[in-house]
Amino acid sequence: MKDFSIKKLVLSGIALLSSIALLLCMSSYVVTIGTGINADIGIALNSLGLSVTSFQLLSFKFPAVLAEYVEYIMQKEFVDILPTVGGIFAILQLASAIAGIITTVITFFVGSKETANKTAKAFIIVNLIVSVVALIIGIIMTVVLQIVWVQFAEKNYGVDYDTSQISFGTGNFISLIFSVVFLIAYIVCAKFVPETIISVAKKENKGSSITKSEGGIDSVILAEKEATILFRTYKELYDGEIISSAEYIQKKGKLLNYTLEKASKEI
Repeated sequence: MKDFSIKKLVLSGIALLSSIALLLCMSSYVVTIGTGINADIGIALNSLGLSVTSFQLLSFKFPAVLAEYVEYIMQKEFVDILPTVGGIFAILQLASAIAGIITTVITFFVGSKETANKTAKAFIIVNLIVSVVALIIGIIMTVVLQIVWVQFAEKNYGVDYDTSQISFGTGNFISLIFSVVFLIAYIVCAKFVPETIISVAKKENKGSSITKSEGGIDSVILAEKEATILFRTYKELYDGEIISSAEYIQKKGKLLNYTLEKASKEI
């Protein structure tokens, strides 16, 4: 892992969550149609869920009931055009989300902190743009269906027909809300989160150095104990007049020098 830092972790995490949110929001409704109790346009709509998500649009088709409804109030070609446009964008949305997840994870583990931070920023902006386009597409599809429905109802049931019995909406605003929140979080964290660098390798080296140093101290202590025993032995030999005063002083000097040299090498 390169240049692991707290800021790198936080910013990459925000970008990862942003891409995951974009992926999950594909399950929200691109178009949803709510029906009134008294709706009567030749199809039993009261208890039907007339809606379609981005995941469903990956097939480039509306669900059967929604397709039947759209075909009933619109020309046949619209049944193909609307889901085709929605399906193309759904593929782009899915590709953007997956690319963001994979790239963010890879650059976090193998890239420098500058590369990871720039990648995180890029995908957060891309996710925001994709969310805006998704909302625009949802609004366009919703407005088109609503306008056509009003025209259809007035033509077939008269201008006095209550067209509010059927409501139209989109859930694509959810991904935009998440994208804005993550963008704000990125800006705040990029400014205030410190660049605290943590290197696992350095920690290990430090630990090895401490171990080595501790081993050297143990060796020095052992050498001092051995020297003390020898000093006592030389003193006993001198007191017993086995060695002369000159020999005693010479041996003490050599032993002292040897002990100091060994201690300096171990440390």
